[in-house]
Amino acid sequence: VMSRPATRAYVMNIYQSTIDKLNNLKGEFRKISDSTGLDYDWLHQVARGKISDPGVKKIEKLYSHLENTYSDDAA
Repeated sequence: VMSRPATRAYVMNIYQSTIDKLNNLKGEFRKISDSTGLDYDWLHQVARGKISDPGVKKIEKLYSHLENTYSDDAA
């Protein structure tokens, strides 16, 4: 019973962190698309909140890439 809210909170945190970071990297969408294999237009739509259910696997893939490539330490 306790794992469901924690899992949802974890997913929502990853989702919001990914959107926030993506919105700060708008000039990098082509590079991000090329590096992740995620569609360039999909990145734009996700960043603008136009996709209501972007998919956990895609968001996790994007989150991982952004964290590894654009960490605060690298900025």
